[in-house]
Amino acid sequence: MSKETITPKYVFDSAILKENYFKMKENLYPCEIHFALKSNSNADVLKVLKDVGSSFECASVNEYELLRKIGVENDRIVFGLPIKTEDIITRVYSGGCRYFVFEDIRELAKLERLAPDAKKVLRLYTVDLIPTNIAYGMPLELIEKYNKEESLLSRIDGLSFHISNNTDVDNMMSMLERAKYVLRSIPDQNGKELILNIGGSYSIDAPSSYYDTIRDGLKDLTGKYNIKLKAEPGMSIVNSAGCFYTRVVMTKEYDVYTDVYIDGGTPNGIFGEPSKVTLVSEAPECKRRFYRFIDITCIHKVLFQKRMNVSIRENDLLRFENMGAYSVVYQNKFHLWDEPLVEMI
Repeated sequence: MSKETITPKYVFDSAILKENYFKMKENLYPCEIHFALKSNSNADVLKVLKDVGSSFECASVNEYELLRKIGVENDRIVFGLPIKTEDIITRVYSGGCRYFVFEDIRELAKLERLAPDAKKVLRLYTVDLIPTNIAYGMPLELIEKYNKEESLLSRIDGLSFHISNNTDVDNMMSMLERAKYVLRSIPDQNGKELILNIGGSYSIDAPSSYYDTIRDGLKDLTGKYNIKLKAEPGMSIVNSAGCFYTRVVMTKEYDVYTDVYIDGGTPNGIFGEPSKVTLVSEAPECKRRFYRFIDITCIHKVLFQKRMNVSIRENDLLRFENMGAYSVVYQNKFHLWDEPLVEMI
């Protein structure tokens, strides 16, 4: 890229996006893959995935309408927000979506009234097994209570769960056992096919033994129950496909480190450390230096720190690699910064 490159800017590689999608489809076979928009809702990213056959998971009216605008059919969309206003349900259902997740008996009653023909998928609670998880989901004791008092399990179309940072196969197998326990209690409704959605947060770099174990567990479930499997990977598909380009506005040198102020940062979604920082501009090598990267907002927040053996100077162009997930979705009007440009190659 030339010195004239406008920054801040995200660049996504469509070939890597496609490669990652097919890799996760293989890893999570026989699940239908629903790319999770919360990890990246850029229209160009979504179009690439749509064209190779991906389905999608969304959790807001805006996300749903974006999918419909780019031509995604309703049968490829699941709406995964567990607690919703009546307006959200009405707008998404009237648009044609027929898949909703719920975690509370009162939410189920809303769906039965406002979205009667939709699939109603019960999210299972996970925090008692995995304390670091998100606390959505109905606990087992409430499932048993409402099933006895209000025939809960005869009113649902399937189950879902989500494991945060889903890299421990023991956690995954514990949740599959929980799903199996609940599936045993669902009455046979004339052979109706049920849904099991095993969520997202999977790592594309997990060892093959991790996915081998999961596939064996899923095979056991499908051999015993009439279920359709779904999964919602997001970061694993999009993160390594994206790079962030930013310009150095100023540097300040101290005895043991140098502060590097850049024209991108928190308002553009830089929330963690990139896998690699590359100096795109030509620069002389120097003794290994400790750099602190800071965006030019009033917060004066150090975004991350890195040791490099190049000399970073004012107006240099930097590339942050593996920055495709949770990036453009965090954009806001803080300091009235413009939204970063997005380019697909």
